[in-house]
Amino acid sequence: MIKSKDYSNPIQILSKIEQEIKKIDINTASTDELLLIFDLIQGWGGVNCRQTYISIRGVAPGRISDPKAFSQNYVKILNLLKVCGSMDQLKQSMVTELVDAVENLDRLSLNFGSKHLFFWSKFWGLNTIFYIYDTRMKAIAKLFSGKNVSYFNYLGFLRNVEKHLSLSEGTAERGIFAFSNNFFTNTNPPKLKSVDKIMDNYQIELAKTFVR
Repeated sequence: MIKSKDYSNPIQILSKIEQEIKKIDINTASTDELLLIFDLIQGWGGVNCRQTYISIRGVAPGRISDPKAFSQNYVKILNLLKVCGSMDQLKQSMVTELVDAVENLDRLSLNFGSKHLFFWSKFWGLNTIFYIYDTRMKAIAKLFSGKNVSYFNYLGFLRNVEKHLSLSEGTAERGIFAFSNNFFTNTNPPKLKSVDKIMDNYQIELAKTFVR
């Protein structure tokens, strides 16, 4: 496992993640090499990753109790990601299969698992970047649409927005995150933050439309 004292800030971790992903061959890599990247991404995600490393009711997580088997299952996810993300157009059945594989990796939900999908797809240069779909983004997507949004539909929505508005890759996801972070609490359902000190009336009214 990585040690916090070895990394002074998130940017340093991010740089290390990119470096390790770009140089590794996942099908010949050792368990330690694979789990270094896994741990780096977990560390970048913050303290909520701790359940992947601590025993619960005396049961150790797979990452600790059987790292070799854990890394092999991790590689299966990555190989599936590479196939899915290399296609010109996403297939719902494959995205569903990918999500199931992530959810089935011991103590890794899509909330954190999508962080792994994001970094690997981005630094591999796949046709599709699999953006982070954590608690905040799921809740905001539901707020926008009025219902739960699947990961497949979330990715499709981002691609359609960027295509329709001629935006560069990643702009839609970053914009939604920034908007939600500025105006909404990180709760489910999200609640509108106090806007008393915000001078941009247009943005305030826009934010309010999502909670009516």
